[in-house]
This record gives sequence, structure tokens and C-alpha cells, in this order.
Amino acid sequence: MSHEIRTPMTAIIGMSELAMTTALTPEQQEYVTTIGSEAQALLGIINDILDFSKIEARKLALDSIDFGLRDTVDEALKTLAIRAQRNGLELAGHIRSDVPDPLVGDPGRLKQVITNLVANAIKFTEKGEVLAEVDPVSIEPNTVLLHFSVSDTGMGIPEDQRSRIFEAFAQADTSTTRRFGGTGLGLSIAAQLVSMLGGSMWLESDVGRGSTFHFTARFARSPAVGALDHADSAGVLQGLRVLVVDDNATSRRVLTDMLANWRMHPDAVDAGARALGALRDARKAKRPYDAVLVDGQMPQMDGFTFVRHVRHDRLLRTTPLVMLTSAARPEDGVRCRRLKAAHLTKPVKQSDLLDTILSLVGKRMIGRGARLGSLSSTPARRLHVLLAEDNLVNRQFVTRVLEKRGHKVSVAVNGQKAIEALQRQPHAINVVLMDVQMPELDGLSATVLIRQAERRTGGHVPIVAMTAHAMAGDRERCIAAGMDDYVTKPLMPEELIRTVERATADTTGTAGARSPSPPSPELPSAPRRSAQGAFDVDRALARLSGDRRLLREMITIFRADSSQLMAAIKTGAGRGDLAGLRQSAHTLKGALGTLDAPDALQAARHLEEVARQGQVESVLPAVADLERVMRLLARALAPARRAKVGRSKGAAHAVTDRERRPRARRRR
Repeated sequence: MSHEIRTPMTAIIGMSELAMTTALTPEQQEYVTTIGSEAQALLGIINDILDFSKIEARKLALDSIDFGLRDTVDEALKTLAIRAQRNGLELAGHIRSDVPDPLVGDPGRLKQVITNLVANAIKFTEKGEVLAEVDPVSIEPNTVLLHFSVSDTGMGIPEDQRSRIFEAFAQADTSTTRRFGGTGLGLSIAAQLVSMLGGSMWLESDVGRGSTFHFTARFARSPAVGALDHADSAGVLQGLRVLVVDDNATSRRVLTDMLANWRMHPDAVDAGARALGALRDARKAKRPYDAVLVDGQMPQMDGFTFVRHVRHDRLLRTTPLVMLTSAARPEDGVRCRRLKAAHLTKPVKQSDLLDTILSLVGKRMIGRGARLGSLSSTPARRLHVLLAEDNLVNRQFVTRVLEKRGHKVSVAVNGQKAIEALQRQPHAINVVLMDVQMPELDGLSATVLIRQAERRTGGHVPIVAMTAHAMAGDRERCIAAGMDDYVTKPLMPEELIRTVERATADTTGTAGARSPSPPSPELPSAPRRSAQGAFDVDRALARLSGDRRLLREMITIFRADSSQLMAAIKTGAGRGDLAGLRQSAHTLKGALGTLDAPDALQAARHLEEVARQGQVESVLPAVADLERVMRLLARALAPARRAKVGRSKGAAHAVTDRERRPRARRRR
């Protein structure tokens, strides 16, 4: 067997995807869709045969790399989300909080096993749910043995057929192949991969009620394990009251466990009417909920009806809401924005959920960046900071904040340029601010290379990671790469300054050992928005410490940068270049987060997720939605970009061009 057998299949799939982006009649679209789906099925069979042949020949080698367990499980589930939801199934994943993360092993093969088991569960389940769970069997100083399970509510497997289920080219009975297709290789390959991962696989089944496939796998523990935990990573959310509304008991359990792990106080109800009652009771008791997570598809009162009731209730209308909807319905994102509700697709990734809650309920905490009053008036020492960041808007923001503090800033546009800057002036740089995701050479890889060089030459320059969100696994990977500390985006001036100055004051401890900064004064709880949520002026100014001049400069840069990114996005969509599309959407998302443009940020995040999951049919609607909100944003930004900055002793104010012209005539 040769890998060359896959080459023509890849071409067929790629050209089918490109053909779908052209003007086709409905009949032609149906033909091309069928070609693409059948080619994908055939490619899956080819991959199974290739894997099986390599295992038989004992030529299949496992990788041994650092990886995020939660990310790996989330990605496996996300790739199958649309398939599950089109079958009317609830798909969920749950990893117990005491499972270490990150680990060392082969994430690709682990994901392959999980994907195979979940895909089988979806295939053989007509109604109900599929649940993937992970819990520890044993945790030792250097290794961990984990137990994985995939449960379904499907047809079950008779006892006399279970013994042969893991044999090659075998299925439960001969009618299975005729009805469902497949080679019968998937479970055999999965079982052999599990054996190579140091574990075993077994099955429990009850005919008519469902099956559970179990397997164990052993992994090495990353040196960073234990440096942080989930509670510390989300400590700012401790004590928040969150209401979960979902008719599915498993989903309620998974979501409440996630929230409790972040030390929030979750409650759960199974219907929209009960949720409205709970919200009103909490408001009357003067203990209102800080956020509500609501399933979009529920019987009697669905999530959208529930949200409309909340928005029309005088007491409840300001409640932060997060809608959880099907990945198979891209139009739900537009509906959510109209209702001023955040939007996540099921199954929910922990990092996305944490990001969203921070964004919603963190408005009252944005005051951390509004004033720098709790910092000393001058730093203990003037620093030379090397900033490695590919996003122009973020570079402008960080540079201005640090320069106003009295520090010098040099800029590198990616990890490779940062390494070259350190090589040119090895003793001049006091600290490096390193974005984690950059083109050419990312922040983690650059840090590893810097630390390798330091082991040869001596010395240690503090490196502070700039991460997209506050998940513990992501931060641990930063520390494992050799970084000393981290700040999370969107960046707050006070937190940024504290972290940079702390990194140079004490480089002996790990970031996880440091205590969080005390909270600072809050901003008003109801920020002013223009163009229906396109641009949040107050939050943007709060993050910039009221610096309107900097805001205007950032808007000017953003407009030029975003026009290029939107052109790249449209080109990528037209060519079917999902990788390029994802990168452009990610870069745009970073700039939008700094500007505080919530609608466009959500649209860019949705497009990035669509591209990441390979949802070809959802790309064009997602791009069109992003174009629409970007046009709204452009109109909302225009007055701020034209404004001239004036300052008085009381407060900064803006003078428009129209106001300025009569004064000029009077001077003449």
C-alpha cells in the first residue's frame, strides 16, 4: 500500500469544494455535493487500509510531543458536531477537573481513536445522545493513566457478537455493512492504537439501550503540570452566579461541572419557563444571575423565544446571555446578534466558554485598564521591551501603553524577527512580550529556540506570553516552552504594566506561583454603543486610559489593516483555501478584540471556527455575515477617526472637522 493512492482523492475533494464556490444550478450543486461526500468516504476507507497495513507491518510510529488533552478531545468532537446535530443527537464531552493537562504523547493518534469511537456512536444511534468522558485511573509524578469512554443511546450490540467487534474487517452482523457502509477496520485499528498507547479497549452494551466503548491510555506528564490549575486561571470569575438552561440532563451536568471548576456558582433548569421564573426570583431576592447559558433548541419554549422574553422584561433585559446552538445552523449567529446574545456552538469548547463569559461579565472589570492609580507613579526602573506581535493594532496599543509608562519598546513582527533582535543586542533587551500565535514562527517555538541558545551562552531574558484566552492548558504550554509569565487578551494597561515590571523584578519563580493583581475601580456598568453594538466606545477608551488620540490612531491603522484582511478573506473563500481563511480571520479577530467591536469580533470568531472545522458549505454565509458587520463597524468608526483630540483639565473631548472650520475662519 502506498500513500500515493490518496493523491487523486485529495484532488477530487479539493476540486469539488472549489466547484461549490462557483455559480451552479441546484441540480449541479446536488451532483457536486454527492461527489465530494462520496470522495470523503472513500478517502476514509483508504486511510483505514493504509493505517492497517502499517500496523501489520509494524511500521507505525507514535509521536512524543507536548499537547493539550482538552484541546485534542474538543477538536475531535467539533469535527463530528454537524454530523451529530443533523442526526438530531446531543453530542457532549466531559473531562474531569483533576485530569492533568498538558501531557506528552501522540495527540494525532489519540484523536483518531476518539473520532472513530464517536463517529461509530453517531452512526448507530437514531435518537438521544453521545457522550465522551475522560477521568484519571492513576496519577503518578511522571506519568498518568487515563480512562476514556464514549457512550451512546443507540441500538446496542448483542452479547454473541461482541467478541468479534474488534476483529479486522468485522462488523456486528453482515447487514451492518449494507445499511451503514464502512470497512469494519475502524475499531480494529483503534484497538491496536490503544495497545500502542499502553492501554486496552473493551465494550459494555445493552441491546435497545445503547453501548459504551472504554479504553485506557498512558501518557507522560508535561513538566508544567501543576504550575496552574483551572481555578487559578479563571480566578477573576470566582463566585459568579450562572444559570444553565438546557432540556438535556447530560449537557446540564457537563456545563455546570465546567463552571463549578472555575469556582462559579451554577444553577440549572430544564426549560425556558422555569428559567424565567428563576431569573425573576433571583432579581427580587437581590441576588441576580451574572450570566445565563441557554440551549437554542428546547421543546415548548426554545432558546430564542426565551431570549426575547428576557430582552422585553424591564427587570431582566440587561442580563448577559449566551446562546448554545447547533453548528449545523450558521444563521443562528446572526439571530443571536440581533437579540444581543453571545453565541457558541455545541459541543462547547472550555476555552471558548471561558472567553465568552469573561467578555460578557467582565465589562464591570474593565476598569482595571481605566486608571493606573494603584500603580506607583514611576516604574522602579526604565525597561527596554521587545514586543513580538504580528497584529498592527495590538502593536500600536502595547507600544503606547508602555511608552507612556516610561519604557522603551522595540518591535518584531514574528518569532523569527524577535530571535534576530535578541541576537543583535543580547544585553540591551530587559524583557520580551511574545504573542503566542504568529505567522512564520510562533511565540512558543521562538521561546524554545531562545531558551536553547541561552543554555549554550548563559543568561536569561524574561519572556511574557500574550495569550488569546485564560485556559490553564494554554498557559501551561507557555510555561513549558520556557516563558516566565503571561497576560491574556484583550490586554488591559494596568495588568500589562504589572506583568512586564514583575517579570524583570523576579525571574526566579514561575508564573503560576504569583498571586493575581488586586481589582481596580469599576467602569459604569452600561457602556454606550453605536451602530447597534458595532463599536463600544467606552470600553475602548477605558482600556486606553481615556487616551482619545491613541484611539484615533488605532482606528486609522485598523481601517487600513482590516481592508487587506477582508480582501484576503474573500480571496481565500473564493479559492477554498480554508487554512489561509482561518489565519486571516484569526488576525482580524485579534484586532477587533483590541478595538472592542463585539459584533464583528463574534463574526470573525465564527468564521475562524467554520474554517477550522472545514465546514465548506458554511464559509460563504459566514464571510457575508462578517462583511455586513464590518460595514456597520466602518460607519461607527468614521466619527471617531475624524475627531480631533482636545483636552481640558476636566476631561478629554473631541472636536469634529465641522466644528473646527468656523474657528479657522474667525482666526483669518
